[in-house]
Amino acid sequence: FRFPNRLAGTCLQTDAGRNASGDGLLQLCRGSGFREGSSLTFGTLPATTFLFVFFFALLLEDVGFILLSRGMKETADPNSSGQGGRLNRILKNPRVLGGVFLQAIYYVLLLSLIQKAPVSLVVPMTGFGYVLTAFLARIFLAEPVSPGRWAGIFLITVGVIFISRAGQ
Repeated sequence: FRFPNRLAGTCLQTDAGRNASGDGLLQLCRGSGFREGSSLTFGTLPATTFLFVFFFALLLEDVGFILLSRGMKETADPNSSGQGGRLNRILKNPRVLGGVFLQAIYYVLLLSLIQKAPVSLVVPMTGFGYVLTAFLARIFLAEPVSPGRWAGIFLITVGVIFISRAGQ
Protein backbone atom coordinates (compact mmCIF):
# COMPACT_ATOMS: atom_id res chain seq x y z
CA PHE A 1 0.00 0.00 0.00
CA ARG A 2 1.20 3.49 -0.76
CA PHE A 3 -0.22 6.80 0.35
CA PRO A 4 -1.37 9.00 -2.53
CA ASN A 5 0.30 12.41 -2.88
CA ARG A 6 -2.76 14.23 -1.55
CA LEU A 7 -2.36 12.51 1.82
CA ALA A 8 1.27 13.39 2.47
CA GLY A 9 1.85 13.75 6.18
CA THR A 10 -1.55 12.45 7.31
CA CYS A 11 -2.43 10.02 10.08
CA LEU A 12 -5.66 8.56 11.36
CA GLN A 13 -5.77 7.93 15.08
CA THR A 14 -7.98 5.74 17.21
CA ASP A 15 -8.12 5.03 20.91
CA ALA A 16 -9.14 1.41 20.27
CA GLY A 17 -6.09 0.12 22.08
CA ARG A 18 -2.57 0.98 23.13
CA ASN A 19 0.41 1.56 20.92
CA ALA A 20 4.01 0.76 21.77
CA SER A 21 4.39 3.94 23.82
CA GLY A 22 1.27 3.09 25.85
CA ASP A 23 -0.46 6.42 25.25
CA GLY A 24 -3.74 4.81 24.23
CA LEU A 25 -3.62 5.94 20.62
CA LEU A 26 -3.07 3.79 17.58
CA GLN A 27 -2.13 5.41 14.31
CA LEU A 28 -2.83 4.40 10.75
CA CYS A 29 -0.33 6.60 8.98
CA ARG A 30 2.60 6.92 6.66
CA GLY A 31 5.91 5.44 7.76
CA SER A 32 8.46 7.34 9.79
CA GLY A 33 9.62 10.65 8.39
CA PHE A 34 6.53 11.05 6.17
CA ARG A 35 8.59 10.69 3.02
CA GLU A 36 6.67 10.33 -0.23
CA GLY A 37 6.16 6.66 -1.06
CA SER A 38 6.43 5.47 2.56
CA SER A 39 4.70 2.23 3.38
CA LEU A 40 1.30 2.15 5.02
CA THR A 41 1.16 0.72 8.52
CA PHE A 42 -1.73 -0.52 10.63
CA GLY A 43 -0.86 0.55 14.15
CA THR A 44 2.47 -1.13 14.78
CA LEU A 45 2.07 -3.65 11.93
CA PRO A 46 3.31 -3.13 8.38
CA ALA A 47 0.51 -3.49 5.84
CA THR A 48 1.88 -6.74 4.44
CA THR A 49 1.94 -8.35 7.90
CA PHE A 50 -1.54 -7.05 8.69
CA LEU A 51 -2.97 -8.34 5.41
CA PHE A 52 -1.27 -11.73 5.73
CA VAL A 53 -2.62 -12.26 9.26
CA PHE A 54 -6.04 -10.93 8.22
CA PHE A 55 -6.47 -13.20 5.20
CA PHE A 56 -5.00 -16.20 7.05
CA ALA A 57 -7.58 -15.59 9.79
CA LEU A 58 -10.37 -15.41 7.20
CA LEU A 59 -9.21 -18.69 5.69
CA LEU A 60 -9.29 -20.34 9.13
CA GLU A 61 -12.77 -18.95 9.74
CA ASP A 62 -14.15 -20.22 6.46
CA VAL A 63 -12.55 -23.65 6.67
CA GLY A 64 -14.02 -23.79 10.17
CA PHE A 65 -17.47 -23.05 8.73
CA ILE A 66 -17.09 -25.87 6.20
CA LEU A 67 -16.02 -28.32 8.92
CA LEU A 68 -18.88 -27.23 11.16
CA SER A 69 -21.41 -27.63 8.37
CA ARG A 70 -20.23 -31.14 7.51
CA GLY A 71 -19.99 -32.17 11.13
CA MET A 72 -23.43 -30.88 12.05
CA LYS A 73 -24.99 -32.67 9.06
CA GLU A 74 -23.25 -35.87 10.15
CA THR A 75 -24.72 -35.62 13.64
CA ALA A 76 -28.31 -35.34 12.41
CA ASP A 77 -30.08 -38.65 13.03
CA PRO A 78 -33.74 -38.65 11.96
CA ASN A 79 -34.34 -41.83 14.00
CA SER A 80 -33.25 -40.19 17.25
CA SER A 81 -36.05 -38.74 19.35
CA GLY A 82 -33.98 -37.15 22.11
CA GLN A 83 -31.71 -34.11 21.88
CA GLY A 84 -29.29 -35.52 24.47
CA GLY A 85 -28.06 -38.10 21.99
CA ARG A 86 -27.47 -35.48 19.32
CA LEU A 87 -25.59 -33.21 21.71
CA ASN A 88 -23.35 -36.13 22.61
CA ARG A 89 -22.72 -36.85 18.90
CA ILE A 90 -21.95 -33.15 18.26
CA LEU A 91 -19.47 -32.97 21.13
CA LYS A 92 -17.66 -36.08 19.86
CA ASN A 93 -17.65 -35.24 16.14
CA PRO A 94 -14.09 -34.46 14.97
CA ARG A 95 -15.29 -32.10 12.23
CA VAL A 96 -17.37 -30.07 14.67
CA LEU A 97 -14.48 -29.94 17.13
CA GLY A 98 -12.03 -28.97 14.36
CA GLY A 99 -14.39 -26.27 13.13
CA VAL A 100 -14.79 -24.84 16.63
CA PHE A 101 -11.00 -24.90 17.08
CA LEU A 102 -10.41 -23.02 13.80
CA GLN A 103 -13.11 -20.49 14.67
CA ALA A 104 -11.43 -19.90 18.05
CA ILE A 105 -8.07 -19.26 16.37
CA TYR A 106 -9.81 -16.88 13.94
CA TYR A 107 -11.24 -14.87 16.84
CA VAL A 108 -7.89 -14.70 18.62
CA LEU A 109 -6.28 -13.39 15.42
CA LEU A 110 -9.15 -10.93 14.89
CA LEU A 111 -8.73 -9.65 18.44
CA SER A 112 -5.03 -9.12 17.85
CA LEU A 113 -5.79 -7.19 14.66
CA ILE A 114 -8.38 -4.90 16.24
CA GLN A 115 -5.82 -4.24 18.94
CA LYS A 116 -3.42 -2.96 16.26
CA ALA A 117 -5.77 -1.23 13.78
CA PRO A 118 -9.09 0.64 13.83
CA VAL A 119 -12.03 -1.69 14.46
CA SER A 120 -14.04 0.37 11.94
CA LEU A 121 -11.60 -0.89 9.29
CA VAL A 122 -10.90 -4.45 10.44
CA VAL A 123 -14.44 -5.68 11.09
CA PRO A 124 -15.97 -4.46 7.80
CA MET A 125 -13.04 -6.08 5.96
CA THR A 126 -14.22 -9.45 7.27
CA GLY A 127 -16.90 -9.12 4.58
CA PHE A 128 -14.29 -10.53 2.18
CA GLY A 129 -14.97 -13.82 3.92
CA TYR A 130 -18.31 -14.11 2.09
CA VAL A 131 -16.49 -14.67 -1.19
CA LEU A 132 -14.26 -17.36 0.25
CA THR A 133 -17.17 -19.03 2.07
CA ALA A 134 -19.19 -19.25 -1.14
CA PHE A 135 -16.26 -20.74 -3.08
CA LEU A 136 -15.46 -23.27 -0.36
CA ALA A 137 -19.11 -24.25 0.08
CA ARG A 138 -19.44 -24.75 -3.66
CA ILE A 139 -16.25 -26.84 -3.90
CA PHE A 140 -16.33 -28.89 -0.68
CA LEU A 141 -20.04 -29.08 0.14
CA ALA A 142 -21.37 -29.05 -3.45
CA GLU A 143 -23.78 -26.29 -2.47
CA PRO A 144 -25.36 -24.40 -5.34
CA VAL A 145 -24.54 -20.71 -5.41
CA SER A 146 -27.07 -18.87 -7.55
CA PRO A 147 -26.21 -15.87 -9.73
CA GLY A 148 -28.30 -13.71 -7.40
CA ARG A 149 -26.23 -14.84 -4.43
CA TRP A 150 -22.99 -14.12 -6.33
CA ALA A 151 -24.36 -10.66 -7.19
CA GLY A 152 -25.06 -10.02 -3.49
CA ILE A 153 -21.58 -11.19 -2.53
CA PHE A 154 -20.13 -8.89 -5.21
CA LEU A 155 -22.05 -5.90 -3.80
CA ILE A 156 -20.85 -6.68 -0.27
CA THR A 157 -17.27 -6.91 -1.55
CA VAL A 158 -17.58 -3.55 -3.31
CA GLY A 159 -18.88 -2.06 -0.05
CA VAL A 160 -15.93 -3.52 1.85
CA ILE A 161 -13.54 -1.96 -0.66
CA PHE A 162 -15.21 1.45 -0.20
CA ILE A 163 -14.99 1.16 3.58
CA SER A 164 -11.36 0.09 3.54
CA ARG A 165 -10.43 2.96 1.21
CA ALA A 166 -12.48 5.58 3.10
CA GLY A 167 -9.68 6.30 5.56
CA GLN A 168 -7.23 7.08 2.77
